[in-house]
Amino acid sequence: MLVFFHARKLPKKFMENKTKYLRLYCAVITRAILDNSFRTSPNYNDSDIVICEEAKMWFHSEDFKYICSIIDLEPSIVIRINEKFKKTKKKFAQNEAFKVVFEVVRRNLG
Repeated sequence: MLVFFHARKLPKKFMENKTKYLRLYCAVITRAILDNSFRTSPNYNDSDIVICEEAKMWFHSEDFKYICSIIDLEPSIVIRINEKFKKTKKKFAQNEAFKVVFEVVRRNLG
């Protein structure tokens, strides 16, 4: 998962629609967590391994830190959520995982 941000300033519309952007960035984080947890699809293949490795690297990238800063969230909180998802044996649908991530993010906003 590669996300690039060229402009490091928050868009003016962000402040007007903070909840929409919060949901968007939580969806990005959720997808990365599921990819990093090797939960990309029911049938794994070589491309899934690449996706998982990219997600793993993304959690150490500037883009990850930037997304966390946009929503005023400490990156270590997302890392903890990611570790919990990796340890659990429960399978999550993307919408279920999103609800978990979104709730944790909302509770921990700076």
